[in-house]
Amino acid sequence: PATGAMARRVDRLDDVYGFYVEKEYIGKRVKGSKAKVTWKLAWKPDFKMHEVELKHSMVTHKHEIKVDNRLLVSRKRVFEGEFSHEFSLGG
Repeated sequence: PATGAMARRVDRLDDVYGFYVEKEYIGKRVKGSKAKVTWKLAWKPDFKMHEVELKHSMVTHKHEIKVDNRLLVSRKRVFEGEFSHEFSLGG
């Protein structure tokens, strides 16, 4: 879902204009101990680009989510392989 004056939910993938995903390992001592996944997307009608970033430590089990460089979630708990989090994008 999106918030703001033009708030709406993007339910159809054909409304998505641009989509990019990148995964990199960013651990300080052991690169593979921490992963960062970045998604970039835009949707009709304004095509404004948004960035979603997920960082996950395999050692401390901390994970955080940033949306448009704004920290949305920061948790430290055992990661059981799958989680979901609904968030808003302005647009």
